[in-house]
Amino acid sequence: VLRQCTPCTLYSVYSVAPFTWFVSFLPTQCKQLYTEITMKLTYFNLKGRAEFARLVLAQAGQEFEDVRIDQAKWAELKPTLPLGQVPSLEVDGVTICQSMTIARYLARRFGLAGATDLEAAQADEAVDAVSDWIQQQKEAIKPPPPGQKPVMPREFVDVQLQAWLAKMERLLTSRGGKHFSGAGLTWADLAVFHVLDSMADRLKDQGETLNMVPFPKMRDLEAMVRALPNIKKWLDTRPVTPF
Repeated sequence: VLRQCTPCTLYSVYSVAPFTWFVSFLPTQCKQLYTEITMKLTYFNLKGRAEFARLVLAQAGQEFEDVRIDQAKWAELKPTLPLGQVPSLEVDGVTICQSMTIARYLARRFGLAGATDLEAAQADEAVDAVSDWIQQQKEAIKPPPPGQKPVMPREFVDVQLQAWLAKMERLLTSRGGKHFSGAGLTWADLAVFHVLDSMADRLKDQGETLNMVPFPKMRDLEAMVRALPNIKKWLDTRPVTPF
């Protein structure tokens, strides 16, 4: 896997033994690109708040331990976590919580956050819009009775979802219609893809489909991300979960 090393404008090759001798000559910031990384992402056996980070890791081609816990394990694990919540990411001996913090860290580490401060801000703008949407979704979809799946209210599907899609279509169009940042593919595109993928799954459970015809730029972005080789591989092999 080749990735540009910004501090010295070199390209790194992950986990390639013949290049080990070369690492000692690189600046400290560059050495981490040549170091085998061990990452463990912990969450429940759901897409939920962890799937965005999983998508970033998948697109980066980064191997990671995908730990999926049940409620019994959660009761045991919760007191040991810095914020008492999941998802959590263990990397380089450090544990990080907060789903967007984890995804942002991974995007920066693997070159998916934008190449300049302005490109990073453009990507952050779209990701923050996704965060707003997640909060709207949380407020609108009430926890179901035990053993039942959550149901999205009609007003949420017919009004709020359509308004959000229209807003994101306008933003994407203003950026040229291909990506949410001038950097090309960034974590922003993966974040929006995650929302569309999740909404399509939830609507399918309700016997409906996500109509993207009024939002052609968003529809094309969803198809583009879905077709990326690393993303396609992840989608084809990830555990099947209800949401």
